[in-house]
Amino acid sequence: KIIPEQGASLQIVHGSETFPMTESQPGIYETPVVQGVTGDGYQLLITTHDGRKYASEVVVLKKSPEIKSIYAKYLTNQTAFEDGIHFYLDTEDLTGKSRFYRWEFQETYEIKTPFPSTLEWLGGNNVVFRDKPIDRCWAADTSRNIVIGTTSGLKDDRITALQLHFLPFYSYAMRIRYSILVRQFTLTEQAYRYWKTLRDINQTQGSLFDVQPGELRGNIRSLDSDDESALGYFDASTFSEKRVFF
Repeated sequence: KIIPEQGASLQIVHGSETFPMTESQPGIYETPVVQGVTGDGYQLLITTHDGRKYASEVVVLKKSPEIKSIYAKYLTNQTAFEDGIHFYLDTEDLTGKSRFYRWEFQETYEIKTPFPSTLEWLGGNNVVFRDKPIDRCWAADTSRNIVIGTTSGLKDDRITALQLHFLPFYSYAMRIRYSILVRQFTLTEQAYRYWKTLRDINQTQGSLFDVQPGELRGNIRSLDSDDESALGYFDASTFSEKRVFF
């Protein structure tokens, strides 16, 4: 069970500027609208409600290049778990400065019911006919797996046909109309290693040969005690996004 930390004081430090964060929901802290500066350093400072202090390392805000293309292929004769629609992504940084990437996406699709709702219940025995029957709605879902990639060690900073998402052949998501909105973040090498370790621990558990779970160290530390472990990672990046309809 997650117990949110309420009443804490959080702030982002950018050089001589400080941006306080506001608790919008229990344990959820948001910054004001701030225009980040690519190449500048940012740091997160935390003071809990009982006075414990934490700080992240200073991270450099990196710029993300534009997503080149998003496309899908329907593949059959694979395996029982691979027959279906595979979504792929291409991206490229002509400056060669990105190298480490992470992606998130949100999918939205239309659902049409076989039997339209023509009546509206107003309470008790009061039922009236609708002016317009209701027979469709839209569902949305977000990415659940960690999707990362790197061009480290390659000549060109180019990623081609990275598998972003998969819908099995029996999925109803693309029966009418489907849209996917993808966000691309550029990471530092340290942040990439953190996300990769987190992915290996969380998404490959199931056999004796998988990575064994353990403590995942991030870039946040306690200012009160060197013996206290602090979990989590603070990062700063611009993002590019692209929406595609199918």
